[in-house]
Amino acid sequence: MGDPEGAAHRLAELVSARICHDLGSPMSSLAALLPEAADPAAREVLREASDEMRARLELFGALFGLTDELGWTDIARLLGGSPTAHRVSFRLPGSVGAGEPFSAG
Repeated sequence: MGDPEGAAHRLAELVSARICHDLGSPMSSLAALLPEAADPAAREVLREASDEMRARLELFGALFGLTDELGWTDIARLLGGSPTAHRVSFRLPGSVGAGEPFSAG
């Protein structure tokens, strides 16, 4: 058998690296363009980057339990914060009502 403690440690390392990577892109955009905030084009990019950062933080918060029950409408909104949301589409069950809570089981 493997080393369960070592595997858990490695998983924590990988998850941490992924979260840092996913938050790093919008954060570096914010940091780089903040001094240029007087420029209307820079303000638009800042707005987009801050919206992306907020969406990702909300998604990660939900993933790690910082929310109550979620309905399908909530889940669809949170998936918009996925780092790949601009390249993929998510199909949620059509038979489930929008107000019904999400259940993984």
